[in-house]
Amino acid sequence: MTARARLSRPDDPRTRFSGRASDYDRWRPRYPAGLLPRLREAIELRSEHIIADIGSGTGHSAEPFLENGNTVYA
Repeated sequence: MTARARLSRPDDPRTRFSGRASDYDRWRPRYPAGLLPRLREAIELRSEHIIADIGSGTGHSAEPFLENGNTVYA
């Protein structure tokens, strides 16, 4: 199977997002600025909390926590 044939197989998990990841990273909206204040209020989020970002993908969801001073494992 050629590399081009693999790129066209959406059922192949190794190549499913080939050619799409950069567009997803570029165009997916970031989390709103109000997220951290809301989490500080709702769950008492503090910078010393450790965050597990399961299925982190592009890392967009880790950004606000890193800016908050949290350790993030992706």
